[in-house]
Amino acid sequence: MFQRLLSLILSQCFAAGLGWYSVSGSDRLPLALSLALIAGYIWFFIDAIRGRRLLQWLRDGAASEVSIGSGVWNEAFHRVRLLLRASHRSIIESERRLQDFLAALQASPGGVVLLDSESRIEWFNETAAVHFGFDARRDLLQHFGNLVRDPSFAAYIARGDFLHEVTMPGRDSSTSKPVKLSVHLHPYGEGRSLLLSRDVTAVEQADAMRRDFVANVSHEIRTPLTVLAGFVETLQTLPLNAQERQRYLALMSQQALRMQSLVSDLLTLSKLEGSPAPSSQEWVSVDSLMAQCKQEAHDLSHVLSEQSHEVHFAGVAGYAIAGSAAELHSAMFNLIGNAIR
Repeated sequence: MFQRLLSLILSQCFAAGLGWYSVSGSDRLPLALSLALIAGYIWFFIDAIRGRRLLQWLRDGAASEVSIGSGVWNEAFHRVRLLLRASHRSIIESERRLQDFLAALQASPGGVVLLDSESRIEWFNETAAVHFGFDARRDLLQHFGNLVRDPSFAAYIARGDFLHEVTMPGRDSSTSKPVKLSVHLHPYGEGRSLLLSRDVTAVEQADAMRRDFVANVSHEIRTPLTVLAGFVETLQTLPLNAQERQRYLALMSQQALRMQSLVSDLLTLSKLEGSPAPSSQEWVSVDSLMAQCKQEAHDLSHVLSEQSHEVHFAGVAGYAIAGSAAELHSAMFNLIGNAIR
């Protein structure tokens, strides 16, 4: 401000001095004052043009170059241009970081949905689009509750307790092919929410299979236990001859072997679940594997009946299979043993 006033005063003094020394006599003072006034008007006019150029440059988005001239307006122009360039670089960097963040969310194995304070969809990744059947061109800024109308999710939202997740059917779920989603809502910011979803169909099926397996095993073990308990009570309470006692003991031994087989299967299953996958570099000859199974099949056939079965395997010569030799043998012989029995 001081520089502008100094510039105005100096221009007026120069004009007044020019008028003072250009004439003599009584006209000297009026001319000097008139020239000083005219110089002031000219200075204000030029200053207004420079200010207007700067203002127009700002209105146009500060995208082009403009000549402001010298003085305070020129200095203001350069300072504003530096600030705008720094702001532009900051915006570009923020945009880059935002895109990196969204790319990371896009690569997430689970579904991610960003909701605003009105529960409208601001963004979602491809996994969430598959989980809920969303379309990026159609469903952005739509209310999430209008697109996902599951009663369990509506009750979850109504409770307002988001410490735990809720399980709901997926968009493509059907009776023949059920799909289960685990959905968890995380509030953040000023009323916004982060919704995470993951497909738990396999987990739900595994839990159901485990429950069924435990129930079946419990039933299978209960049967020989009941038989054993009955035979023990019979041996304890009834007077039996040697032949009857021997028969009961044989039946008890048979039921005990049945229980032992069930326990062995449970231990094998536990070992398989806890062990890592077999190396693909371990190869087993199918010829030797089936030859071992064939010999064991003949032995089992002799134990179960006096007449031996004829066991043949076709189309196995010259092949090898990748996997654990012991577990492959167990799987193969279980199939063959069941067939013989």
